[in-house]
Amino acid sequence: MKFSLSVVAYSKIVLHACRYPHRGVNGVLLGHVDDGDVLRLVDAVPLFHFALGLVPMLEVALCQIEIYTRKMSLQIVGYYQANEHLEDSSPDTIAYRIADKIRENVMSCRSPVLLMVHNWNFGLTTGDVPLKAYCLGHEGKSWKKQEWEDGILEGGASTLQFVSGLVTSKEHEKLVDFDTHLNDITQDWLNSDITKTVEATSSCRQ
Repeated sequence: MKFSLSVVAYSKIVLHACRYPHRGVNGVLLGHVDDGDVLRLVDAVPLFHFALGLVPMLEVALCQIEIYTRKMSLQIVGYYQANEHLEDSSPDTIAYRIADKIRENVMSCRSPVLLMVHNWNFGLTTGDVPLKAYCLGHEGKSWKKQEWEDGILEGGASTLQFVSGLVTSKEHEKLVDFDTHLNDITQDWLNSDITKTVEATSSCRQ
């Protein structure tokens, strides 16, 4: 299945991983299927950096996110995770469980996308997208690794350079995930300021 990852979504994934480099982190991807049957991943919502698979907190987060997606005519169509250990970038039980839950709840999306962060390929100077993508196989039962050519990062190499600049300027220190929001509900789990920064800067680069 073809899919594209927006600059906003990619930025939030990277900033979340950089915000908590000593921990595993996870989040969900928001988007829709366009008229060309391409899955557009337009935004990301950072979830947790403590207990990634704690069910009660996950249920609360997903309920709030689903309310937001309905207002925005979007859906939860994917999941991302960065494992705690540097050399581990394979999906674990938590990743599969949450991705399967998303699959069950998103009937119009034939195959949600599961993105795993390449921790060891996460340097600011790398020219590669530090993500591994998994989608459901034709039988719809097991997750299969996809070549990144099937996924398109909007902006390509220029986006990689742009997001590296965000990290260098310490934009990741502003990122709020649901762990932070649940401790202080005044904190914006949508990270609206980061979205505005990315969109404004990206438009200037075009």
